[in-house]
Amino acid sequence: YSLVEGPMRMTVTAAGVVQWTPNESDVTMRGESHIVEVQVDDGDEGIATQRWELAVSPNRRPTMPIPAYPTDRIAILDPMPRLVTQNSEDIDLDPLHYTFQLDSVETFDSPDFIELDTEEMPGFTSIDLLAPLRVDRLYYWRVKAFDGTIDSEWGRTTFWVVHDPLLPWDAGPPD
Repeated sequence: YSLVEGPMRMTVTAAGVVQWTPNESDVTMRGESHIVEVQVDDGDEGIATQRWELAVSPNRRPTMPIPAYPTDRIAILDPMPRLVTQNSEDIDLDPLHYTFQLDSVETFDSPDFIELDTEEMPGFTSIDLLAPLRVDRLYYWRVKAFDGTIDSEWGRTTFWVVHDPLLPWDAGPPD
């Protein structure tokens, strides 16, 4: 197998697999295309050629994920809540990776700052906290999606962790 014509960085393996990862400079304008031509020689004077055109669309930013739970300054009793977000949409159908950040200040720069990453799950994506949060405190959390090239905007919200009146009082670790 040999590549007769194709964009820069495109290759063809000995098994005939065409490999190429386009970048921003490879994006084609409307009506333009990349010409690809692969040839196979059987070594016995038999040659076959396959030729096609390939258009490359620009990568588009995933939509902002929408936090689903806990949200809107709701008070919850669970000091280790599962943070849940509605999935982003990616027009390019790229696999998405999510970053969740949680903090006790809206600038996300306190000693309480937590960051957790996960791959997209069907419908909604969630993470479980690894340690309990302190009670009687407002928490800020945000989430963004990443398609391998570009981040979405942050989806943001807040919630309270409050003391369960049916349990003995424990304020959690000291400040």
